[in-house]
This record gives sequence, structure tokens and C-alpha cells, in this order.
Amino acid sequence: MSRPEVKIADVRKIVNRILDQIEKDGATSLPLSETYYWDVPEEGRYDIDARPTDFDIRSLHDDWDCIRFALDESEQPIVDQLIELAPILRFLGDNLSREPK
Repeated sequence: MSRPEVKIADVRKIVNRILDQIEKDGATSLPLSETYYWDVPEEGRYDIDARPTDFDIRSLHDDWDCIRFALDESEQPIVDQLIELAPILRFLGDNLSREPK
């Protein structure tokens, strides 16, 4: 069985389409109403043969602070910012999907 290949250009198109639709539906911002969340450390995140027993507590506010400077065109974004962006996207999805249309 071949493994799927994730093309960065496809991810960009998908994310842009989703965010464009969210804005079209009228959502332009969402307060970070939660601060902390549970995270499985990378060492155990993809090991489906073992139930995770070690969890980290991370902060959405800290994640947002770490990636927000990428808005400044003079700053060089770094790949590690994807790690902070992922929980922000999850939070948006969790909360926007509960809002009445």
C-alpha cells in the first residue's frame, strides 16, 4: 500500500479555501476563550500501539504569541511555527463548528 504524499501547494489551497469560506460566512475573528490544552509529546504521538500516558499542558496564548510575529513581513517565518499553528487551527475548527450558521 502506497503512502499518500502531502503537497505543500495543496495544503495551502485547502487552508485558503477553508478560511475564505469562514470569512464569507461572516466570521472574521474569534477570541481565544481557552488558555490551556492537552498535548501528547511527539515521542508518543504516532505510536498507536501504545496508549499515551504522558501528556503536556500547552497554552494557546503562548502558541499565538509565537506565531503572530510571522505577520511582520520583515520577520522570517520558521518551520517550527507549524507546531504552534496546529492547535490554533484546531481551536478555530472546534469553536466555529459549534456556532450557529
